[in-house]
Amino acid sequence: MTSHLPLVRIRTNHGSEFENSQFLKFCEEMGIKHEFSAPITPQQNGVVERKNRVLVEMARVMLNSKNFAKHFWAEAVNTACYISNRVFLRSGTKQTPYEIWKGKKPNVSYFRVFGSTCYILRDREHLAKFDSKCDKGIFLGYSTSSQAYRVYNCRTRTIIESINVNIYDFAGSTEMALDEDGLFPPPLEQESPGLDLVVDLSTFGNSIPVDLSTPSTSSSTSSRDGNGSGRGRV
Repeated sequence: MTSHLPLVRIRTNHGSEFENSQFLKFCEEMGIKHEFSAPITPQQNGVVERKNRVLVEMARVMLNSKNFAKHFWAEAVNTACYISNRVFLRSGTKQTPYEIWKGKKPNVSYFRVFGSTCYILRDREHLAKFDSKCDKGIFLGYSTSSQAYRVYNCRTRTIIESINVNIYDFAGSTEMALDEDGLFPPPLEQESPGLDLVVDLSTFGNSIPVDLSTPSTSSSTSSRDGNGSGRGRV
């Protein structure tokens, strides 16, 4: 979410992602005061630490409920943050963080279940006449830069953003599980071999006449001339 309000101060721990020349230079250029909490003292930055825990707990449930590989953790955390900003009420208020920041109620009608099976329109490719028009994928979240969904394409094994996606997240829909590496759906195990039908196509050359003018009876196999040598009537 963006705002025209200036950022005055930021407090972090001494992690290398915060304490480095590039980030310090950014804070200086933007006029942001960078404060640090004491080493191994997360309680000095309790609000952030608590929020991180909430997001991690949400992401853990999202990943494990779909049996996803752990390297999708960033997508799960981003989606958890996106949802919490638009659903959870701010403590002491009756508004969501999005409503406080933007001044309007968020639209959540487009929310979908993380990890649901989806089908992605192949609108970026030149397809032959009989090529499939869609790819099977997995819904991962929402784009923060455009009105689109973030999905994992199982054919290309890439994460893309697209609005032309059909997502099947209703009860009873088929869920797609990834293998332990999270790269490709494993083949489904069949509980029974099923029924194999073998048809001899050579018999279709000799057609059998069928008389539909009268209903079938127990005497339908009697001959037309009474001596049993004629063709049966069905």
